[in-house]
Amino acid sequence: LVREVQIDARPDSSFGVGGGHPAVILDGLDGPYNGLTVGPDGDRSLIAGLVIRNFAGNGIEVRSGADDVRIVGNYIGQLEGNGNAAVTGQGNDGYGILVQSQGVVIGGATAADRNVISGNGGAQIRAVGAVDLQVLGNRIGTNAAGNKAISLANVVPDTTTGILLVGGSQITIGGIDGSTGNLISGVGAQAIELSGGVSAVSVEP
Repeated sequence: LVREVQIDARPDSSFGVGGGHPAVILDGLDGPYNGLTVGPDGDRSLIAGLVIRNFAGNGIEVRSGADDVRIVGNYIGQLEGNGNAAVTGQGNDGYGILVQSQGVVIGGATAADRNVISGNGGAQIRAVGAVDLQVLGNRIGTNAAGNKAISLANVVPDTTTGILLVGGSQITIGGIDGSTGNLISGVGAQAIELSGGVSAVSVEP
């Protein structure tokens, strides 16, 4: 995305018919690229209501300079539109979401804003030098219902991380009320890993 774009598949009638599950699927067929890349001029873009899977790169990459991007209501990784696991190997080979900018919001306080980010080859969410990042109300490493792990069955051992923070500051993971807490389970390594001098991180249940 080279400028501000609002991609929101949630108003589509099939989203509601499916019980609030994404019906628009971006399947990369293992092509050598990211699912969606938000470039430096893509400030304030919205990515919502999509299934993003089977890309050799990252599911979503938000590059430095693309500030105040919102990522809500998506299934990113080895997932079907009904929120259950897809065929083994259909996750994105890179990170589920890679963030390198400021003011990015991943998820929210409502079920419609919740992302499911599972079965990707790298960390499900990786932030490098991010500032004022919010990760709220997501399912990470599980199916949409949150009752079954979706791990990399084709990789033994599974060493993926839930959320990996490398540098950056003013990062909020979860909130003080139940609606903004993240469920992180089914990952092979740490649920949350901090490195590279990251500071001012708030983690709530």
